[in-house]
Amino acid sequence: MGDAEGAGITGTLRSESAWVTVTDDQGVFGDIPIDAQGENDTDRFALQIASDCYPGHVAAMELCLEFSGGARDTVVWAMTVGAASTDDPTGPDGYGYYAFDNSDVEYEYAPTYDWIEIDPVWGGEGTSVGLDDFGEDEDDSRTVALPFPITYYGQTFTEATICSNGWIAMGSTYLTNYRNWIIPGAGAPPNMIAPMWDNLRQSGNDQVYHWFDEANHRYIVEWSRLRNMEGGDTETFQAIFLDTAHHPSPTGDGRIIFQYHTFSNSDDLQHYSTMGIQNADGSDGLLYGYYNYHNTAAAPVAAGRAVQFVAFDEVPRGLLSGSVTNATGGGTPVPQAHVQVVELGSVLTSSGDGVYGGSVPVGTYTLIATHPSFTPDTLADVPIVEGETTVRDFALHDVGGPRFEGTTDYAGTDDTVGPYEIETTVVEYSGCEDLMLYYSLNAGDWVGVTLEEVRAGQYAAEIPGQPAGTVIRYYLYGRDVADNIGTDPENAPVGTYLFCILDEVFSDDMEDGTGTWTHEVVTGGYVDQWHRSSQRSYSGDWSWKFGDTGSDAYATHGDGALVSEPFDLPGDGLLTFWHWIEAAWWYQGDVALDGGIVEMSVDGAAWEQIHPSGGYPWELTQNQDWGTPFDPGIPLYSGEQDWEQAEFELSDIAGTARIRFRFGSDQMAWPYYQGWFIDDVRLVGGGPDLSAARELELMPSSIALHANRPNPCRRGTDIGFDLPQAAPVRLQILDVGGRVMRTLLDARLPGGHHACSWDGLTSNGDVAGSGFYFYRLEVGDQRRARRLLLVR
Repeated sequence: MGDAEGAGITGTLRSESAWVTVTDDQGVFGDIPIDAQGENDTDRFALQIASDCYPGHVAAMELCLEFSGGARDTVVWAMTVGAASTDDPTGPDGYGYYAFDNSDVEYEYAPTYDWIEIDPVWGGEGTSVGLDDFGEDEDDSRTVALPFPITYYGQTFTEATICSNGWIAMGSTYLTNYRNWIIPGAGAPPNMIAPMWDNLRQSGNDQVYHWFDEANHRYIVEWSRLRNMEGGDTETFQAIFLDTAHHPSPTGDGRIIFQYHTFSNSDDLQHYSTMGIQNADGSDGLLYGYYNYHNTAAAPVAAGRAVQFVAFDEVPRGLLSGSVTNATGGGTPVPQAHVQVVELGSVLTSSGDGVYGGSVPVGTYTLIATHPSFTPDTLADVPIVEGETTVRDFALHDVGGPRFEGTTDYAGTDDTVGPYEIETTVVEYSGCEDLMLYYSLNAGDWVGVTLEEVRAGQYAAEIPGQPAGTVIRYYLYGRDVADNIGTDPENAPVGTYLFCILDEVFSDDMEDGTGTWTHEVVTGGYVDQWHRSSQRSYSGDWSWKFGDTGSDAYATHGDGALVSEPFDLPGDGLLTFWHWIEAAWWYQGDVALDGGIVEMSVDGAAWEQIHPSGGYPWELTQNQDWGTPFDPGIPLYSGEQDWEQAEFELSDIAGTARIRFRFGSDQMAWPYYQGWFIDDVRLVGGGPDLSAARELELMPSSIALHANRPNPCRRGTDIGFDLPQAAPVRLQILDVGGRVMRTLLDARLPGGHHACSWDGLTSNGDVAGSGFYFYRLEVGDQRRARRLLLVR
């Protein structure tokens, strides 16, 4: 068909599918007149379908047409092979994922339903994810570290976000989507894995749990006995992630299994539920079920159903596997080592037992094994043969000292008795010879204390109690069996941890009468309801309350302040108190209508609001029609909150000060909100100028260029460097040939510790390819350079 006659048309047919082979690729169409169509009925193409091809498989085909006049045209289309039934896998999506359920018994990847109970209430070994969703509109999600890397839609992840509403998103997201939609689509979070996406909630110990089954190399997330918000039915199901180092897949993407213990698709109000998977931007995905309907090949979800998602591609592949061990430490496993297939830019990561593995296209490759604590190792000319397993092992030499993580970082304390316990986690692959805590009092000599193991990998040491005003510096030191040194901070003893023993300035547990507290109306025409109350307290029997003297609601048009006595604040200080609050808020927009703030006056100046560490949790409504005494939009305490300790860092504040707790309410009456309770107020301060001491303490003694983190990197990496004094600085990325790919920094900087990020782009904005790069620091006439590995 068209506006010109086609003469002498011939065609060549090609298949992009490994399951569809063109055995006769030549066809003759002859002449086709204008506005007509033709067939190659006298010279047909011939195809052969592999015996293991899945019914419903979508094969990419290409037909190249040639005309006698020399013109050419190419037609690309998708050809569906056969028709799938419920005994066949569902799929594929555009990436190549199929879903096999436990009724697809004729297929290799059909799972067997085998419930793995991880809820400890029911005898499992899992732990709660810690989600805070126990009712309407409390949807919650939390990002967790994965016990092994998981590749999903070709991207490797080390963390995932688990949501109470029956889904997981690979990577980190703040989303908590409760209303389910079709897959693929824009209504889902990126990289979604949805065993049962619906509006669910926890109840008591019926929560979302997770567990790393190390013996069987799998990570399990279980939604245990959750309630469906529509109808209250109980739902119990789980997602199981298999470690590809021990459970290979055709493409290296991790295999994922859904299992359903108890299933009630009862939410007829909001689309029932959604089951399936989806990629990052919502352009591709595999839908198993939605709106109480299932795909043609999908066996309906019910109790006892298992579904496994496996990705395939059209490239012949073999398996690459092996182990990464520590040659320095007697052949012990090296976890989290990266084995890069250089020509592909892909990376396989070793698991806790040092084993790595995955599917790799047929070919000959160079492999590089890297780990931040070890020297790299390279193997060349590694063959990958279709259908076979190639084993290559690496033995790396330890060149990194002990690494300290999560070290206790003391703030100021008024404890003069002590001891001050310093805890840390030590990561060392070859064994430690020395682990020490060194501390110094008021810039005196260093005193060494041995770090003792208190739990597996956890170490602690104590600094004895000291009088108020003492400045304590400390750092950690470690040496392994190969004499590699590690310290925390990394530049110790030039840089150290630092804290001071503070004086107590003010303290009241509210048990001895009104004390020196006063209370007053702040704004004329409003009311003050502050009074001592035995209705509830954090400690003892008494607290201060703004609200009714009984358990009725606080008054409308309230603006009262509970005011402290004057006290001398000689410098840095820390204000803490415990509080309990019930104050009105508006559910549309989650804004506060009433609530409380903390204010301070220094040397008789005007009262000013001060802010807690981490900020106030609410903002006041912008609506001024209801007569609130506060400015619109100010941050404050509001809502419903059980007893919680608040902390206010009072930095660089000196003089005679007073604090006040101020509660305000508008003209709207709320019959069930009780108000604000305050207990156990405490203020400590009076230490030396720690900011100046820390600045001097942490100033580098020499130029240093640090290892980039992470390394290898996929999308970006951070580069740190030190300057002992102000100087002109240039930081550049170079390829292995020494050509400048990007100038990250070219400026004069002050002395100190600095960091800069590289996003993996060149100076032209192009994406840099996989491989090794150098980053070079120039400070005046001095240069430092290090190597990084970028993988895509």
